[in-house]
Amino acid sequence: MIRIDAAGFSARKGQIVDAAIAPVPRQRNTREENRQIKAGDSPEAWSDNKCRQKDVAAHWTIKHGKSQVFEELLDENNGSGSVRAGSAYDSVKRDATLPCAHYRSQIHRKSTRKRSLNKPEQEANRKRSRVLARVECVFAQQANRLVRSIGQVSAGVKMGMMNLVYNMRRLTLLAG
Repeated sequence: MIRIDAAGFSARKGQIVDAAIAPVPRQRNTREENRQIKAGDSPEAWSDNKCRQKDVAAHWTIKHGKSQVFEELLDENNGSGSVRAGSAYDSVKRDATLPCAHYRSQIHRKSTRKRSLNKPEQEANRKRSRVLARVECVFAQQANRLVRSIGQVSAGVKMGMMNLVYNMRRLTLLAG
């Protein structure tokens, strides 16, 4: 944990799972190229520049909970055992499996027509919303800025710098 003693703030670790479908340029690969990519190879006809510009890790997805990869996104090396997510990820099965994997569930509870939330569940959701809302502000700021780069490493560095600048602005706002 990093401690900023002068202002009394500390940076904490944690995991928040959220999803957004983002449109990307079509790959326009041939069937043979797709077969080679699925096999883990790079098509021989591609130059080094073309390989850097193709996103071979991209896959089709299905909306509305039909293709969720929640468990695959969890980082077991994260120093915090808390996992936060919106009510779309609330399930009885997940509530049972997270503690077995040494995680604390901070997932929003959802109500249904048949079952409304009781007062303790509503209060817990309210507390969880404070953290999620703070993180959503960061994502909203990033969504308004287009990251143009070639390659995931370059895009990751740019997004990391955007996060750093946001955190510095936020610190000066809170400390000032």
